[in-house]
Amino acid sequence: MNVEKLIEYLEKYKTMIEIVELEKVMIDSTRGKEGRSGTIKIAVPDEVIKNIRGSSEKRDLILILRIPNEIKKKMESPIIIL
Repeated sequence: MNVEKLIEYLEKYKTMIEIVELEKVMIDSTRGKEGRSGTIKIAVPDEVIKNIRGSSEKRDLILILRIPNEIKKKMESPIIIL
């Protein structure tokens, strides 16, 4: 996925896109160990589950986007820092 194209479509279709902070839907988590990744368990509406398990050509694109804390602080600041 190309970041520039993603930004373009986020702007163009912003009323159709939903953003949910992972910590708000997380039910449980485990830390990783050698040979095993950490896991998270999240609660989502049933229509999201149906969409994930539906046919690939009809699925929505569901992403996990990580924004570094340094950028998050800038986003939350009342002063625009580029």
